[in-house]
Amino acid sequence: VIGSYDIMQETMRRLRNRLQVSYYIVGRVRVTEQFSGLPFEVKVSNINPAWYEVPLGIRIIDYDNYEITFTDINTPPVKGKFDKELINVDFNLTINRTPYLDKELVSSMKATNYQIVIHSIEWLIGNFQAGMSVNNPEYTNILEIKMKDIIPERAILVLDTLNQVYTENTLKSKIELNEKTIVYIDKQLDEISFNLKNIEDTMQNYKSRKNILD
Repeated sequence: VIGSYDIMQETMRRLRNRLQVSYYIVGRVRVTEQFSGLPFEVKVSNINPAWYEVPLGIRIIDYDNYEITFTDINTPPVKGKFDKELINVDFNLTINRTPYLDKELVSSMKATNYQIVIHSIEWLIGNFQAGMSVNNPEYTNILEIKMKDIIPERAILVLDTLNQVYTENTLKSKIELNEKTIVYIDKQLDEISFNLKNIEDTMQNYKSRKNILD
């Protein structure tokens, strides 16, 4: 159950704001993924599905403005303002400043090439399911769950949330089972009460017909 699609789907739904966007710093030699400590964060309200899993460049112009660049050279850059909604035919998103975007440090951040990738919920589910393994050590009632991720902080976040979802799901299942049991018992009691009433009526009729005193 803990490795099921439904449990992971609910986990990703709860973590969507944290996991839907992956952040990278593009260096001269390699691209490094980041999970925290970035000068901005992206909140996606809506997006054209064609832009899922497509790298988008983010360039900080100054403390108030940024620019999004695309891998497709035929698509012109889009400029926007931090903390304000950006809406066009393909996007409805907001790029917010974080405490790491300091006015005194903006000049150095302008030289950094940032990149983001926006993920679909289906991609997130498949990715984290593929990175997770569940093992039951012999002679125990313990489930050992492992998550492979290049960023340990993210793996811990997913596993903690997964555990919470699983616990709540188990509790919900027990409550539903108890409710069904109560309904079954009530039904049985109703049937027994009905049968007892019929027996009492039959006995009373018998006494009346045979003139039997109580």
